[in-house]
Amino acid sequence: MLSIISGIGSQQAQAHFADNRFGESELGKYVDRLIAKAAVEIAIRHRASSIVLPDLKNVREILESEIKAKAEAKIPGCKKAQKQYAKKHRQTIHRWSYARLCNAIVSKAAQKGIAIECQRQSFNEIPEIQARDLALNAYQSRQQTTG
Repeated sequence: MLSIISGIGSQQAQAHFADNRFGESELGKYVDRLIAKAAVEIAIRHRASSIVLPDLKNVREILESEIKAKAEAKIPGCKKAQKQYAKKHRQTIHRWSYARLCNAIVSKAAQKGIAIECQRQSFNEIPEIQARDLALNAYQSRQQTTG
């Protein structure tokens, strides 16, 4: 869901900053605010009482393990080629300030009275399954604390 929102936000941000009034560092903050606003608006439209954000603790280590495993599977027995593959693959991974985005969502949600929950995210290649599992984990966690 956020990838769709971020695509819209990026286009708006690019148009907004086209005359380069602000530096590139401000562009990221602006896009994060657009994404946060859209996420909270979706939550309000669906009458959600909370927004669940993935807790990406140890995500770098997990991603590094996945990259190494893919390299070994793709190029068995050649360490040099595996390292080159892993280096190239790391460069393709999109990186952004996840903490800054989360802070923007938390701030906008607080303004609208929407609670924020954090849950560990499963690593599945299908984003819809990740989102479903994240929501189910939050629901089950809530049931355990209230039950």
